[in-house]
Amino acid sequence: MRILFLAVFVVSTLLAVSSVDLLGAVQKNNQGKNNQGKNNQSKNNQGKNSQNQKNKTGRATGQATANNKLMARQMAYRSAASKMPKGARITDTNFTSGSAPKGSFNETCALRWILGDQQNKALEQQRKQLAEQKRKQEEAEAARRKQLQQHSKKRSETLFAELKKQISENVSTIGRLEQRFESIGKKRKNLSDAVEMTMAKDGIGKAPVVKARLEQIRGEIKAYAEQSGNPAKSLGAKWKGSGGSGKQDAPSGAALTKLEEKVVQIKRDRSTLEFDLKKAEGHYKTSKDVLFFCVGELVRAGVSFSSAEQASVRALAE
Repeated sequence: MRILFLAVFVVSTLLAVSSVDLLGAVQKNNQGKNNQGKNNQSKNNQGKNSQNQKNKTGRATGQATANNKLMARQMAYRSAASKMPKGARITDTNFTSGSAPKGSFNETCALRWILGDQQNKALEQQRKQLAEQKRKQEEAEAARRKQLQQHSKKRSETLFAELKKQISENVSTIGRLEQRFESIGKKRKNLSDAVEMTMAKDGIGKAPVVKARLEQIRGEIKAYAEQSGNPAKSLGAKWKGSGGSGKQDAPSGAALTKLEEKVVQIKRDRSTLEFDLKKAEGHYKTSKDVLFFCVGELVRAGVSFSSAEQASVRALAE
């Protein structure tokens, strides 16, 4: 009986131990399956994420001509590769031959490339840097253009002020020349009166040479008065107000050119007036000296002059 009880106890203990071992194996198996499932799910998610990140692709071509086909292909390949973005990977290469002169080979290389996400970011950063550099260059160019415009405007204003000053000075000079023409006209009239008075004196016939000189002077004075007159009057009216009045902004380039032409013309007119005036003053002085000589000759010939007549002749010397 004791032996039977001991045998039953041993068998029960063995069955309990085997049950525990079997249960532990089943749990480990289930845990392994769960971990494998998680790993597979992680791998699937990574695959999906990699698929969602679209790679950038493109194509670059190059063409070259050389004395042999291999060199032409190498040159075309390098030309196409130089056009690829930095960091791109070549996925396909295709060569085509074209027409070329005899003894030459023309090859075209077409490269297909792919650019990953990291390279895309680097390329985008490079594009941003280039855009920023271009923006700074445009700003610097705009600032330079603005500075040039300001300098040009300042030069135009300076030139405009100088041209106005020159016109004003020349107009003033023409006004003074007009006064001198009027003065020489009055002196010429007094000289003409003195010549007529001298020729009307009794005893003029005693000095035929003097009479001839006086007649010559009278003719020259009359002709000169008819021809010259006072040209400064018309020119003074023509250029009056040409310099403008008050403060004005500098005109455009075309207007400045016309103003420069006006300055040249007014200077030319002023020079002509100055020449005519010097000629008139020289003729007056010469005629006056001849009259003085003729009066002296008549006095030595016995012709008398009254005090008033002598005063009118002396007044010519002033």
